[in-house]
Amino acid sequence: MSVGLTALLVLKQIEAPELTGAFIGILLIFTALALPFWTYLSKRIGKAESWKLGLMIGSGLMLMSFLFVGGNIFLFGAFCALYGFVIAGDVILPTTMLADIVSDKPDERVHNQAGAMLGFKNAVSKLGFVIPMLFAFPILGALGVEEAETLNQVQTIAILMLYGFVPALLRIAAWWALQSASSAKRSDRLS
Repeated sequence: MSVGLTALLVLKQIEAPELTGAFIGILLIFTALALPFWTYLSKRIGKAESWKLGLMIGSGLMLMSFLFVGGNIFLFGAFCALYGFVIAGDVILPTTMLADIVSDKPDERVHNQAGAMLGFKNAVSKLGFVIPMLFAFPILGALGVEEAETLNQVQTIAILMLYGFVPALLRIAAWWALQSASSAKRSDRLS
């Protein structure tokens, strides 16, 4: 979820541009508050299982964005709090999983490449925010969303698809990849 799309959604769909900063603040505060929870959960059920849980909860939340019609600021505030909670797992778990992979390898070359691996992981994470905007804003611009005083049905569907449905699909794809990797790792251990 990009800040740009969030701001556009708050402006055009929630119709409360004066609350944009508050909504983003709620998201960030709940992200920070949830970090200990994800650390605790990862110690209880494992990092991969914790992240998979977060990916699925986040997918469900993103699909709920279709409820944001009519400017319900309380519902959107609750969404920001819950999604911030989920984002904390995205912030902490992949990085610590990569650190575990590097530390589990006795090969000195892997340890020497740890910085490059972390840099690559961070670049991919940043692209996950940037690439959707490369597609979203031209599509929304072509549909005249920015100039519209009120959104028509096509514009509303487009903004909600780009804000909720596409990120939900990406989270489901990440869950599937993680699940496949976990299954392959289990079958390797059984062999």
